Amino acid sequence: MKAKKILTGVVIVLFLVAAGLLIFINIFSKKGLPDYNQTISIPGLQQKVTIYRDKYAVPHIYAENEHDLYLATGYCMAQDRMWQMDLIRRVTMGRLSEIFGEKMLKADILFRTLDISQKSKMVLGKISDELSGHLDAYAQGVNYYIKEHKGNFPLEYNILGYTPDLWEPLHTLNLIGYMAWDLAGGWDSEIVISNLEKKLGATLIEEITPKFDKHSPTFPDYVKADLIDKLYKDFVLSKDTISHLGVQVLKASNNWAVSGAKSTTQQPILANDMHLGLNSPGIWLQMHQNIKGKLNVTGVALPGAPFIVAGHNDNIAWGMTNVMVDNLDFFVEKINPDNPDEYLYKGEWKKIRTKKEMIKIKDKDSKEIDIRYTGHGPIVSELKEDIKDLVISAKWQGFEYSNELLGVYLLNKAENFDDFKTAAKEFIAVSQNIVYADTNGNIGLVCAAGIPIRPSNDGTRVQPGWTGEHEWKGVVPFDERPISYNPDKGFVSSANYITAENFPYYINKWGFCGPYRLERINEILKSKDKFSIEDIKTMQVDMKSKFSELLIKEIIAETNKSSDLTKLEKDALSILKAWDFSMESKSSAAAIFENFKLYFIENTFKDQMGDDLYQGYIKNKHAVGFAVEQIWNTDSQWFDNINTDKKETFTDIIQKSFSDSIAKLEKELGATAESWEWGKMHTFTLNHPLGSVKILDMVFNLNKGPYELGGSIHTIPQYAYDFRKPFKVNHGPSQRHVYDLSEWDKSFSVIPTGNSGIPASRHYGDQTQLYVNGKFHVDYVSESKIKENAEYTMILKGAE
Repeated sequence: MKAKKILTGVVIVLFLVAAGLLIFINIFSKKGLPDYNQTISIPGLQQKVTIYRDKYAVPHIYAENEHDLYLATGYCMAQDRMWQMDLIRRVTMGRLSEIFGEKMLKADILFRTLDISQKSKMVLGKISDELSGHLDAYAQGVNYYIKEHKGNFPLEYNILGYTPDLWEPLHTLNLIGYMAWDLAGGWDSEIVISNLEKKLGATLIEEITPKFDKHSPTFPDYVKADLIDKLYKDFVLSKDTISHLGVQVLKASNNWAVSGAKSTTQQPILANDMHLGLNSPGIWLQMHQNIKGKLNVTGVALPGAPFIVAGHNDNIAWGMTNVMVDNLDFFVEKINPDNPDEYLYKGEWKKIRTKKEMIKIKDKDSKEIDIRYTGHGPIVSELKEDIKDLVISAKWQGFEYSNELLGVYLLNKAENFDDFKTAAKEFIAVSQNIVYADTNGNIGLVCAAGIPIRPSNDGTRVQPGWTGEHEWKGVVPFDERPISYNPDKGFVSSANYITAENFPYYINKWGFCGPYRLERINEILKSKDKFSIEDIKTMQVDMKSKFSELLIKEIIAETNKSSDLTKLEKDALSILKAWDFSMESKSSAAAIFENFKLYFIENTFKDQMGDDLYQGYIKNKHAVGFAVEQIWNTDSQWFDNINTDKKETFTDIIQKSFSDSIAKLEKELGATAESWEWGKMHTFTLNHPLGSVKILDMVFNLNKGPYELGGSIHTIPQYAYDFRKPFKVNHGPSQRHVYDLSEWDKSFSVIPTGNSGIPASRHYGDQTQLYVNGKFHVDYVSESKIKENAEYTMILKGAE
């Protein structure tokens, strides 16, 4: 009896402990969870602001003036995304080690070296009083949230043990600088290719060099191999340190617009989906801003900035894709052997400018670093104690003055194509192909990009810094950049491929995406005379791969030459023969093709490159795609496996790759080819920055997924995976918008996550299933529809 009482007592105690723990977790997880139905008094607010939120918690902000609008925007964003805003801010300022520890030190050194804040200070010193006032108002709204939520910040602050600093206009501008950095295209591949040429020679590299213009990459002999390798390890790979934080921006995208003549609505339809890392929270926050009679703009905003980046107002719609401009060059600098603080320039020794930085590290002593600058920019190849006779500095367009934030603000208010072009002129460091449509029936596409004018018209080579012969001559004037307005074909489109044929200035070599998405977009747009909104929505999730269509004939023909195919291999081949090239998640053929593709790449390139260089090379998936197409069905030297006595051919590599892929599929998906499904392998998980800690994910449900996906890097919805870690999708459409210019309330949108960045919120991932299923929600903009569909109403008023 006594033992029974003890056991009962133990059970009761355990129950109470478990119940208490659950209560604690519930309370802890809901910290910072906002109440969207309340009235709040905010100092500095001039007039009442009403914020309606629909069932997806998309805020519709109604203000009487711009000051109040942007103050309310700051408060509203902080409610949903404060920690995300803080995280991106820390990335831009090189302050991640303060909260994550020493593992983020390389990333902090990289961003202290880039010194994005210095550019932001330059912009702040030149912007108009009007724009400055809007940034101040936005910061005021964020800071009111910070001051009023002490002790009730989202759970990430409690887990990491810190509180947010107050927000400053500088921090908003830093976000634009970070976007410019992340968009700089192609230079990291050029470093890898340089190393490959050192090992393999120019002939082999020429075979895999993209052939869409006349320039061929050559790398001067004066660049030491160990110096290039040091640059790759210390500078390029520092970017990978922050890849799991979910702060990537638009590395690829699609946009297009059809004219009223090609639309069933008799007015243009515009579509845009910007491609970036798929994480939770997502990079965009859906938002609508209104000042009656003055401004009515909706779309997606970047948490930390007050304006709509892509969307529409009452008169125009716009969407963006990355131009993929190579706007960063490396210069080899000669160091004075008698004075390591001097470098040679045009026959004279110049002083190296040095700046000391102190990096705070969680649970460690702070680290002081020296950042050194030549006239070209920061020295990025090695730290001071490693100085040799040569070092490498980086010249980047992002160091020069530009004001893309002003450009975005002007887009929000643009009424016609002239206004649109005025806004587009501000895009220099952040280079975008911006698609346009207006309610007067016009469509257009503008290359809004700061394209450096290089004396050699070639950005693929590491240049000698001491001669002065390779200095940029400014950027290509706006009027000389590609532009399209109301073309006869009735549509405009872009998808990160070469900007224009025969364009006289160098834009990129290794950074462009393949032509396959753009080809499919144009193929569809040419296929019929009229398109409805539903047609365009369907088009955004179209799964046909032009890349697979290009290769499939030879895969089938060369595999058929084999005399010893197994029954399973014959079954798989029959599936490929009947394939329509659609990469649907249920497709067996898609699974076969994608596995074949990876084995073909590995069996072709890895033996000559060696493992380290091969891993660096396949990081650029698009460059690999160009290479495959160029050597496809040829007698390229790449097909010979240097580790065997036999001389392998294209046929040998096809047959081996097909056999390897079927063996893998049998192992992972079973012995029945018809039951294989691409989506079983090709999945994505919306990872939270802290979700890699399994106990945190389990307790607080930080990560969402996995979800099965179709598509590939070559389909319109570019669901891409790292070739080094197949087949987990880490990149794809970060939003989808389809705008109906005949009636704005018939427009549609979706994001992969939800508008809230707080894991305990029901709006943390409430759009995910829509997104996975290729569906949308209505993007209302009229006040009557917004009120009719409002689930929450918040009132902001000035302090009494």
